[in-house]
Amino acid sequence: MRISSNYIYNTYLKYDKTRQKDIEKYTKELSSGKRILTPSDDPISLAQSLRFKSIRKDLDGYLKNIKIVQNTQEIAEESLKNIIESSQEARAEIVRLHNTGVLDSDDAKILRNYFKDIKNYIIDQANVQIGDKYIFSGVKSQSAPIEKNDDDQTKDGKYQGGTKETTVPIAKGVEVPIRFDGTKYLGVDSNDNKMILVKTLDKVIDIIDNGDLSKINDPDAIKVNGKNMSILEAFDTGLDAVMQYRSVIGTQEKTANNLKSQHEMFKVNYSNLISTLEDADFAKSVAELEKSKVAYEATIASF
Repeated sequence: MRISSNYIYNTYLKYDKTRQKDIEKYTKELSSGKRILTPSDDPISLAQSLRFKSIRKDLDGYLKNIKIVQNTQEIAEESLKNIIESSQEARAEIVRLHNTGVLDSDDAKILRNYFKDIKNYIIDQANVQIGDKYIFSGVKSQSAPIEKNDDDQTKDGKYQGGTKETTVPIAKGVEVPIRFDGTKYLGVDSNDNKMILVKTLDKVIDIIDNGDLSKINDPDAIKVNGKNMSILEAFDTGLDAVMQYRSVIGTQEKTANNLKSQHEMFKVNYSNLISTLEDADFAKSVAELEKSKVAYEATIASF
């Protein structure tokens, strides 16, 4: 049987293209380091790899949010700590007034200025910002949470932020606030919407101004959350609220730190899986490339 020259030539072209394609494939594998160069190379592995990349991208987003959360929590916790420490110092002076009941005019003036300075410091700490955003104003982060008005003491301490918090996701189904509801974290009176610590310090200042220190011991000196209280009891109510929510931030910080470690571990695991699915086996690719070159040379020689 006679084989035509055209048949021999067409057969050569077929194998020539095949061998050249193999050489190109393994050359690209070695240069790119990737085993999957086109979807048809391994559709199943490619689908798995794309799914893992999507999960890894989500983890990157969570880790970015955790960084924002940690920065906010650190500043918020420090602010509440400052409020607590300065309030505890002021409480000691209130107790001293409670036990003494008598002040000369010079002492009264010094103590009045002291309580006013503490009050202003507490308001400043409550109005802490990150950039142009107030942390304790909830969604109304453009407004200072606690009003400060040196010309009108009755307005001092009034809460003007929002009660709805701004939250960000740090894991699937887990969200934490980055703009806090100041009515809770700052200890705001549910009736007149004033920060209890500021309101109580203003009452102490009024008592000093009026000169009748016996009012410090009055069991009904001030109304907080609709209930008549002594000065010390009211002050402790405001202080306890701030201390309680400082511990809430501590819990949130622990959650964020735990999830950060978990996400970083999962990210490494998914990166390894993607590498296993996509990366070329260099030893195998080199061997296959050499085999393809030999086969190509044999094709040329036989033609």
